[in-house]
Amino acid sequence: MKLNEAVRQLRKESGDTWQSFAWRHRMALTTVANYESGRMRPRTGKLIRFYLLADEIQSETAAIFLDAICQDVGGRIKIMGSHAAS
Repeated sequence: MKLNEAVRQLRKESGDTWQSFAWRHRMALTTVANYESGRMRPRTGKLIRFYLLADEIQSETAAIFLDAICQDVGGRIKIMGSHAAS
């Protein structure tokens, strides 16, 4: 699954509309649309928020967000959660 698909799946699994997802994560509606279309890639801070939400609702997307975070920081990191890398 691609990162943009993971964002879309997370939004749907969390029961959010574009508007409620944007509000929850403090971003513009166009940003959500750009993330889901693949025109923009979330920065590390947003990826962490998405990971934490995905882990909380036990979404399979948590692993995708964790991989993206690791790419951003240049290696493996330790995050407490069910999908955490060591």
